[in-house]
Amino acid sequence: MVTNLSVYASAMPWSHARALSIGFLAGVAILTVCNSPATAQQADLKDVSLTIGIQSSGSDVVPAILEASGAFDDAPYEVTWANFDGANAAVEALNAGAIDLDVGLNFSTPVLNQANASQAWTVDNRPYAIVGANLQLNRAGTAIVVRPDAGIKTVSDLDGRTVTFARGTANHYFFAIAAQEAGLSLDDVTLALMPLSEARGAFVGGAVDALVTNVNNARPLITGGDGVILATSEGLYDSYAWLVARPEVLADPDREAAVADVIKRLQHASLWHAGHVDTVAEIFERVGRQSPEDAQINARESITAYVPIDHTVIAANQRQAEVFFEAGVAANEIDASIGFDHRFNAIVTEHPGPTQPTAGN
Repeated sequence: MVTNLSVYASAMPWSHARALSIGFLAGVAILTVCNSPATAQQADLKDVSLTIGIQSSGSDVVPAILEASGAFDDAPYEVTWANFDGANAAVEALNAGAIDLDVGLNFSTPVLNQANASQAWTVDNRPYAIVGANLQLNRAGTAIVVRPDAGIKTVSDLDGRTVTFARGTANHYFFAIAAQEAGLSLDDVTLALMPLSEARGAFVGGAVDALVTNVNNARPLITGGDGVILATSEGLYDSYAWLVARPEVLADPDREAAVADVIKRLQHASLWHAGHVDTVAEIFERVGRQSPEDAQINARESITAYVPIDHTVIAANQRQAEVFFEAGVAANEIDASIGFDHRFNAIVTEHPGPTQPTAGN
């Protein structure tokens, strides 16, 4: 058990994987080129231990789904999970060496860490590398929510209105793109930048006109009659959650092999989710305290799959870098490809993830 994570998160031991809770320039090559890592079956990993962070936005739903999947039940190494409420705390833990990997790092976090770093990132000095790209299969994953009686019918109607989201997040990125598509600049609206826990209350209380958030977070507002969806991210971009690792972990052959095995097991968990949607819905209902209707929708729309890190994936981060630089959120222009490491692409290709829920489950 790792006890020094308490300053960052609630750390839980999962000994041998049992736990209670989980404008790119065309032609630029991915910079890290290595031999394929050994798999867990090819290496004796009984003396290996990994401490893995996981973002849950204050909810135990994702860790509970991971446990229910059984994906780590027979892992040949020791895993300790650390549950974080947000990406900033997870990055602090990575930088301090308190965790080795992080699962599901916010889509916008790495690009902003790189763009706002005091020293330019290189492949040799980057504090962590993106080693896995977990694609959100629901392309409408982020939404702008307004009150039903607000008289706001299109994104352009937000001119002069107050909009809330957390600064430097995927929600910020989505709104910047949605506003641009509607002919608005961010200066045309009043931005109330705050975390979701405060933003939701400000929206319900009428202090702001629009809330930008993950569709899963918005659904209770919608079904409760407090909000309607004005627009979603569908068609604007693909969204990823990142699996990241510290360089020291990747430099150790046995731990590198364990990371390769982690990716396979996370992919297995996604396949299990897609094939057991009703069971996952029960977890959303019981652990997330959602209505049966919301839980069923969220279970179907929260399925993800790891995909190889290719030019498409890197281009998604490069576009973020450009949008955030134009919006004044990123201090520097960057080459986002520097943050990626594709050594595990073969693992992902050999173990493809889901494409949609399995009918009847």
